[in-house]
Amino acid sequence: MYKYIQDTIRNNSRCITAGMTKPQKKSFAEIVRGIFVENTPILRHLAQDNTKTAKKQGEKYSYHLGNMKLRERVEEFSLARVKNEVKRNTIIAYDLTDLSKESSKKIPYLSRVFDGSEGRITNGFVLRGVGVNNMLLKLEMHDGENYTQNQIRRRIVEYYAKKFCKKRYLGL
Repeated sequence: MYKYIQDTIRNNSRCITAGMTKPQKKSFAEIVRGIFVENTPILRHLAQDNTKTAKKQGEKYSYHLGNMKLRERVEEFSLARVKNEVKRNTIIAYDLTDLSKESSKKIPYLSRVFDGSEGRITNGFVLRGVGVNNMLLKLEMHDGENYTQNQIRRRIVEYYAKKFCKKRYLGL
């Protein structure tokens, strides 16, 4: 069973790691393996080499992750997997969620959001997700300083309509 899981991870990550340098591929493989073994996304906890400190390995992983352009590769991969399943009546789900983080100061794109559970406006950020057939295609934070929510929503809908239909979406 372990060999099957390892082969599945390797086969599915090939399209993501295509075009990466050898150190980036090695770091990516170590990160994925570490996430499955340790069950945590914290880079320092994923350290596997006993001869190096966890801090140094975490810094190495962070450096390589910053240079990999993973977001674009993962979006292309998920789009390619979903593209064949999309039919004329398939629902494309667009979700806009606001998360309140009252005491956070260093989160990028921090803005004022409405906290529904408390019934007041507080610090937080807006997260948008797009999914088709139980597959998440896009998950990103809203950049409220440069674009409005409607501008980004329109851009996303037009992008996926073009990818799925090969025609311009006329509902906008």
